[in-house]
Amino acid sequence: MRILLHILFLIISVFSFGALILTDFIAYIQPSSVLSIFSSLSVAFPFLFFATFCLLLFWIIQKRWIYAIALFILLLISTPNLLKVYSFKPSRIEQSSDDAYKIASFNVHYFSFFEKKEGKMHGINILDSISKSKYDIICIQEMGYEKTDRYTLEYIKRKLKNYPYMQIRTAENNSHFRKAIATFSKYPIIAKYNIEFDSRYHCAIASDILVNNDTLRVINCYLESNRLTEQEKEIYHSDDKENLIKRIYKKLGNASTKRNAQAAKIAAFSKQSNLKTIICGDINDVPTSYVYRTIRGDYEDTFLSLCTGMGNTFHEKIYRFRIDYIFTDKRITPLSFSICKQDDSDHYPISLSFKLN
Repeated sequence: MRILLHILFLIISVFSFGALILTDFIAYIQPSSVLSIFSSLSVAFPFLFFATFCLLLFWIIQKRWIYAIALFILLLISTPNLLKVYSFKPSRIEQSSDDAYKIASFNVHYFSFFEKKEGKMHGINILDSISKSKYDIICIQEMGYEKTDRYTLEYIKRKLKNYPYMQIRTAENNSHFRKAIATFSKYPIIAKYNIEFDSRYHCAIASDILVNNDTLRVINCYLESNRLTEQEKEIYHSDDKENLIKRIYKKLGNASTKRNAQAAKIAAFSKQSNLKTIICGDINDVPTSYVYRTIRGDYEDTFLSLCTGMGNTFHEKIYRFRIDYIFTDKRITPLSFSICKQDDSDHYPISLSFKLN
């Protein structure tokens, strides 16, 4: 019986070893390459790391030192990826400062199409919370508004009257509803740019904002989503798991390939000027991905610098990931970072307090 147990754990260890090695190098593999089939594994990194750690303990208890040493070396190799997923730094408490500014990024999920739930209108809740906030700049992804009826663009502008300057780009039109990405600011926007994507629903914009005597470039992006249906998200309840898995994997691969091209365009655009720059938004990918590595480049991931934990920003059913980010260049000093745990959207809003050097 003991021999069978060892064989079973050895098979699991080999599988875990191979899968974790793949996730360690996925960030260096272009999703458009022949190895793009493995790109979706990046979301499993935390689970694989934990499983490998448990297997290491098992082999240590069993005094099988060769297996234990192999897994220990693998965990050491995987530590840099772990430090992107989980921050061990103590969180900084926000302190008021006269020369500090605050920016927020929020995927509002089209204001949940202004659905009513538990007696509350989600879109109104979101707009009210933004209007009462102390943000200087707010970047919104998946903004939705009606062409007529009540919840029009003019209605949103009235609710956000404290933000007189704005850049809005429509991503999709239909007969009744519009989908857009938007940046609202209390400071003048002196130049506006569109970063072109080959996508129907996704896009990015850049705003040059005159902040007192300085100019700050804010890149607001919304990258290709996986577009999983409710049936696909609830695969654990499905009777047709095999076909669903094939369909999901194809969708994940296609979306990952598109995000790679979109991330490359954002990275290239961010290098075109010498302005102090912030990149923020929903990139629909985790910190161990190629897309994250491409966009981040030499920028600072402000969550990792200022907070403790995993910092999940997407929350829907059992799915919890950090896919919303605020990156800053070296001429910007991050002061504090926060994730507001409000449930009006399937994303949490994130915000950063910072100084311009």
